[in-house]
Amino acid sequence: MSLTQQLTVLRRQPASQQRDQACLALLTQATMTLLGSQRLYGELLVRLPKTLVHGQQAALQLQVKPALTLAVDPDRLLVLCQTGAALTAVLKHVLGHLIWRHLDRYADQTDDPLVQLATDLAVNEYIPDLPKGAVSRTQINFQYHLNLLPKQDSATYLHALNQSDLGQNKRGQAFHSGHDTQLPTVTQLDSHEQWQGTDDAVKAAVDQLLSDAWFNTPEKQRGLLPSAIQQQLRVIQQPLSFNWRQLLQRGLGNAVRLRDDAYNRFDRRQPYRLELPGSRVSTVRTVVAFVDQSGSMSDTEVATVLGQVMTLLKRYQDTLIVVPFDAAVHADQLQRVRHAGQLHQQRFGGGGTAYQPIFNWLLEQGYRDENAVAMILTDGHGEARVDQHRFTNVIWGLTTTVSDLSVHQPIGSVTVIHV
Repeated sequence: MSLTQQLTVLRRQPASQQRDQACLALLTQATMTLLGSQRLYGELLVRLPKTLVHGQQAALQLQVKPALTLAVDPDRLLVLCQTGAALTAVLKHVLGHLIWRHLDRYADQTDDPLVQLATDLAVNEYIPDLPKGAVSRTQINFQYHLNLLPKQDSATYLHALNQSDLGQNKRGQAFHSGHDTQLPTVTQLDSHEQWQGTDDAVKAAVDQLLSDAWFNTPEKQRGLLPSAIQQQLRVIQQPLSFNWRQLLQRGLGNAVRLRDDAYNRFDRRQPYRLELPGSRVSTVRTVVAFVDQSGSMSDTEVATVLGQVMTLLKRYQDTLIVVPFDAAVHADQLQRVRHAGQLHQQRFGGGGTAYQPIFNWLLEQGYRDENAVAMILTDGHGEARVDQHRFTNVIWGLTTTVSDLSVHQPIGSVTVIHV
């Protein structure tokens, strides 16, 4: 029996425990269908716990408490999905939020309808056969005279929406019909309400889920995915093979700290003087991560290094500067990122390897031990001697072994990233 036929039979059954069990069987059949046609989504569904609920806001909802779970409302699901293709499309929509890590990126913005709109737009760009009324880029462009480009990140869509009449006039309102300054009428496929409970444990669960699904998807099936999704998942979250936290604490431990005015905090010494700002402490040192993009670094090694950087971003709560290098420092490709979702996961360069340009660049930019920590993530195959210009606050992270570092008597900490 096809998924569409199962939906028809299920729709005819009265609400009962037997109907709920039939709905679970339908979800299992949908999972098997995706395992055969689009393996990654099937692998994700196999591993994602599911529960049936009644009376929730939408047909599907990712719950994060007490654990990451897909909550399904059978009644709403049967109204939403008229065909098997629509059912698998809705499931892929929800899984798309996991792939693009929307839960942790927007955990503190779940009450903003433009965030819901932008994240749904980003996911739906990769999913055909969506139910009638599902939000689309074409619809939004036409209705609001925008020029949203295809297959962009949710942050790009959110910025454009915030700059439009929607952002200027209707922030904080629910989706409803109306004229050009009102939010669009769309069929809500899932609810984002529970994202606000996302914490480090949920982030780790999502990372593990994506990692397991990716590694259990054969290479041939990976190649059938859109290139942007391949790129997003190719850099798998790596378990830290050395304690970045300790190394950074060593590098940042003696840094001078500055106090800045913070008008969203009270002055603790004079709490009744509301016009007086409080203060926050900020570090002076900047963390700069140099990622080896040379020809001697394999794609696997580059992916592993980027995975380490992405893992670090989850632990390091300040802006991280990521700079690719090979025989030169590619400062034009420098990125300032605060979370892993902002990190561009593609290679630059590809020539030979040289470390001297790194220290020259640090000197030119005014970085020194007192205001920066440099992480050099590399296979170690560069020159034998470098002039570090008295810059000693360095962490050498090698994808090979410590003995493979070409630099004689390197200054700083030397450790290994296991590939």
